[in-house]
Amino acid sequence: TAEYIADKTKCPVLIIKNKPVKSFGKILVPIDFSNASKNALNCALQLFSNATIELLHVGDYEYENLLKKEEDEENIPKNKIIKLRKAIILYLEDKMKKFIKSIGKTHQKLSSYIDLGYSGPIILREAEKKTRDLVIMGTQGHTRQHYLFMGRVAHGVLRETTKDILLVPPKK
Repeated sequence: TAEYIADKTKCPVLIIKNKPVKSFGKILVPIDFSNASKNALNCALQLFSNATIELLHVGDYEYENLLKKEEDEENIPKNKIIKLRKAIILYLEDKMKKFIKSIGKTHQKLSSYIDLGYSGPIILREAEKKTRDLVIMGTQGHTRQHYLFMGRVAHGVLRETTKDILLVPPKK
């Protein structure tokens, strides 16, 4: 039912999976630099101005697969692989700074970090940390054609996380 409602809604949907014991103090907002991510972050900033908000961008599997392919090649030294991984992270950190700046709002308790790998499992791992109270994410990624229904990552996180989750649909 929650998946169906989250898929069809035109407004943010909060799915409570745990008995409320306190207000949401530490919030994870996975982002992919899309407008849906901006909407999710703006929602977090508006609704939870006193909370600590952590942005997470996962350099998707294509980056990781590129590095793995290069690791398999015998003629590519390991130090080059390390440099490539660092270059990708630096590029994504710069993109994260620009993304935060594009929001135009300041928040004292906003932090961000980058990880490389498959988005779904990394988001779930980070969400499940004991200190996280809530996950806020957009229901759609970069393009509507790519996500005909709710984004695969958001759908998987909704299904598998034990944390409360606020799903924010794209603005029409």
